[in-house]
Amino acid sequence: MMTVKEVARRLACSPANVYTLIESGRLPYFRIGANRGGIRVTDEQLQEFLQGARQGPSERKVRQPVLRHLRSGPLERVS
Repeated sequence: MMTVKEVARRLACSPANVYTLIESGRLPYFRIGANRGGIRVTDEQLQEFLQGARQGPSERKVRQPVLRHLRSGPLERVS
């Protein structure tokens, strides 16, 4: 089992980012110890998170450009 700092090191991010992933429910974890206890993440939980976070070229959402200079309404005919 890994601590938050160890998970952060493996993900190449800050411990604050790991806490955010935990609080959002995206990264599963265990609490070990009395009262609030320490947070621990298993290798399997980390791999599960990474599989869910994987994005390939076909899975990425392509953002459509916003064309503010165009009108959105019927075209007027010019004589």
